[in-house]
Amino acid sequence: MHAVLSDLRHGLRILRNHPGFTFVAVLTLALGISVNTTVFSWIDHLLLRPFPGIAEPESLALVEIHTASGEFRNGMSFLDYLDYRDNAKLLAGLAVARFTPLSLGGDGRPRRAWGELVSGNYFDVLGVKPALGRAFTPEEGRRQAGAGPVVVISHSLWKIYFRADPNVLGKRLRVNRHELTVVGVAPEDFTGTTPGLAYDLWAPLNMATAMGTGTGTLGYRGTRDLTTTIARLRPGVSLAQAGAEMSALSLRLAAGYPDTNRGLTAHLIPSYSGHAGAQQLLQAPLRILAAVSVLLLLIVCANVANLLLARGVARRREFGIRLAMGARPGQVLRQVFTETLLLATIGACAGMLVSPWMMQMLRILLPPVDVPLRFESDLGWRTLIFTALLCVAATVICGVAPALLAIRTSLRESMESSGRGGASRSTHHLRAALVVCEVALASVALIGAGLFLRSFRNATQISPGFDTRDVNVSQFYLSASGYTGPEQRQFCRSLRERLESVPGVVAVSYADQIPMSLGPMPVHPLTIPGYVAPPDEDMNVSRMFVAPGFTSLLGIALREGRDFKESDDEKTPLVMLVNESFVRRYLRSGAAIGARVQVEKVWATVVGVVADCKYNSLTERGMPFFYLPFRQRFQPGLNFSFYVKTAGNQAAVAQAMQREALKLNRDAIFTTTSFTQSIEGSLYPQRVAAMLLGFLGTVCLLLAGIGLYSVMNYAVSQRTREMGIRVALGARPTQILGAVLKEGLALTAAGLGLGAGCALALAPWVNSLLIRMTAVDPPTFAAAAGFLAVVAMAATLLPAGRAATTAPTTALRSE
Repeated sequence: MHAVLSDLRHGLRILRNHPGFTFVAVLTLALGISVNTTVFSWIDHLLLRPFPGIAEPESLALVEIHTASGEFRNGMSFLDYLDYRDNAKLLAGLAVARFTPLSLGGDGRPRRAWGELVSGNYFDVLGVKPALGRAFTPEEGRRQAGAGPVVVISHSLWKIYFRADPNVLGKRLRVNRHELTVVGVAPEDFTGTTPGLAYDLWAPLNMATAMGTGTGTLGYRGTRDLTTTIARLRPGVSLAQAGAEMSALSLRLAAGYPDTNRGLTAHLIPSYSGHAGAQQLLQAPLRILAAVSVLLLLIVCANVANLLLARGVARRREFGIRLAMGARPGQVLRQVFTETLLLATIGACAGMLVSPWMMQMLRILLPPVDVPLRFESDLGWRTLIFTALLCVAATVICGVAPALLAIRTSLRESMESSGRGGASRSTHHLRAALVVCEVALASVALIGAGLFLRSFRNATQISPGFDTRDVNVSQFYLSASGYTGPEQRQFCRSLRERLESVPGVVAVSYADQIPMSLGPMPVHPLTIPGYVAPPDEDMNVSRMFVAPGFTSLLGIALREGRDFKESDDEKTPLVMLVNESFVRRYLRSGAAIGARVQVEKVWATVVGVVADCKYNSLTERGMPFFYLPFRQRFQPGLNFSFYVKTAGNQAAVAQAMQREALKLNRDAIFTTTSFTQSIEGSLYPQRVAAMLLGFLGTVCLLLAGIGLYSVMNYAVSQRTREMGIRVALGARPTQILGAVLKEGLALTAAGLGLGAGCALALAPWVNSLLIRMTAVDPPTFAAAAGFLAVVAMAATLLPAGRAATTAPTTALRSE
């Protein structure tokens, strides 16, 4: 212990006596460690621990419904859930939840809230014990509608809404104009079961109808509105075993209920790979960021190793004397690694000061979406352990080369090298090899950044099939205020009439969905005469409920037939619009106009065909889609959105929307944004990958340039005498300049070649993440090489210029 403390004191003294070296090394390590700490914190919170505050998360899994083609289906139905829950023998429990916008309070001052309607066993399956009170009882979780007028509130709602009242249990909370009794307060770290979202409250699923948030949830098997299904495995049961059982049960349901379940299979997947919430959005970008952050750390370590090698050459005499006086090689190694560990520790501490700020980047890049997003990331104990491991890794990587240099030094060699003022050839070669590795790693990072930047640009240039310019979108939640279907339909007609008279408004329409918002479009099961579906084909097709003028407002071309009319209401037979992909897929044998389609056992007549659009994301392929009249099909529990096309100031029109909506309904809760901004959420993964990889790629480029400058500058300083003599013997400055440039560019070329080879090897892994391009993209490779070559030229020119202007007398005096 005394020896270790002595090494620490000596190391601190060395670092204090060389403040310039210490500052550069610490700053470089702080950058690499802070980036890796930040990315780990994101991965830890969003992927490794997507559901904080639960017990034994390793035995939890998600149940998702997929079509025969592997497409993720929107959710599970309540009746399917009951069958799975009652027949799955390898599961210790199965619980469901549904993401739901809610309204708290009333009397003209409602407050937006977000909650989950959950099965009665929800908290038991998760192993969550309320901080106050209790969870739901079996009686409150019964299927009978309205059987559980109770609520468990979040810890944050308890603190903000109830001012952390310890006597909150038994109090009444007005939710969607319905009185619920508070029976529990959730733990502070529990936020729900949608990664990236933080909920305010949880109520039994049987309250859906009573609170006006879903009339078909409990009674119709085709209503797949349960957004999360969580399974807990029995002890000793593997994910594969339980998954096989769930798949077998889904086949039985498909055979028993072909109208709603044909072609649908239940899959049991790890909790980190679900489609709900932030997981699906950020899983691929975070994996890419993790790989690039490791590259950055390796470049940082190579830079610091180069600095330590330079210091090691200057200290060869010290090491040689210590070894000659009886110091064991192990003692010298311990001293070198102690100094390196001190640098890494100081760098980690400095990096952790920056990490909390960097952790906000995911939130800064968020589009304006109307959901309770919360990307938690902090310096918890898991992150601190990871940072400590990074320190150890950085110490080993940075210290190996200087340590080997130190123990291979003899007293005679150190004296000779000191007299010559130069380092050994092997040391120079080692430093050059480190620079080649730096350039190679930087080129891989830069190529990756270039690929994702081009991919993001390609995505933004994809036409969605409709015109978002000068269009405001306002999303309303009148169901959360307890309004019936007829009341909401009347509200929409009245608000449309009021807005059409506002100056600057060109057109107004409304629908129940916003294309390319977070979450897939709803689906309805169809039966189409004349179309023979394969046994495993899913006949649940995506749809929207829209008002007349919706397609023309967004510039969606009408190919044949007519648009909806105001007379298409609940008193007339059901009609529908279909897109071109729908016609090609299902109506090939006859004319589309006049075709009959059964929608959930109700016959509808096709009255128009419209052009294809993008519905869920800009990158999706053409898919069958249909539209139904809003007035004929809109029901309580659904939200709706107003689309207002303007010819003037959008902000003024948004204010008019606010004013007119509140005149009609003082309890109206809604948000307004531009349509262009509202669909940006579909590009959030590409935006994260492009922006953050661009930043990391630039940092890697600069670090590689600094590393090359360091090596070339040191090489020139070691050859000052030689170059002075060459100038004295007649060598021209251009020859000296060319010799140094040749060496620097040779190192750069070797690094570029190695980096390009690595990038080509990684191409198959990256291809699936790119849009309208492949990972083997010559312009991107050429641009990355060009950027690196320019930086390398700049990093080499400075020491080369100094070498070319060295006077012989100055060179001789330097010895």
